[in-house]
Amino acid sequence: MRLRKTLIAGLLLAGCGTGAHAADKNADAAFVQTGQAYIGQLAAMDPVLATQLGDHSHDGDLPAVGPEARAARLASDNALLARLAGIDRKRLSRDSQVDYALLKNALEYDVWDLQTLRTWAWNPQVYNS
Repeated sequence: MRLRKTLIAGLLLAGCGTGAHAADKNADAAFVQTGQAYIGQLAAMDPVLATQLGDHSHDGDLPAVGPEARAARLASDNALLARLAGIDRKRLSRDSQVDYALLKNALEYDVWDLQTLRTWAWNPQVYNS
């Protein structure tokens, strides 16, 4: 799961909205802002991942793993999904369309994992990573 988040965040950091076929700069700008919000929220909620991404502003923090943290993550995921829904994917550059699909998939997976699979309830490895 951590590798998946790192890959998504890395792609967003590397290429949000940089495609040569930008159809609508406003749509790309809205997507870039959403991608940056995702990275910022990941860093705040997962200080270890933040450090792996090169953000050392949370180095002194430990990851929150309790019910309040899971509820905050779920609310954050749903808010970001709502922001994505407000962006017309067809108006994005090709690069941003790919990043959009990756980000949407990652957020939907996290919501599913938190609510349905509930890895946090049965897999102790969640707390080791």
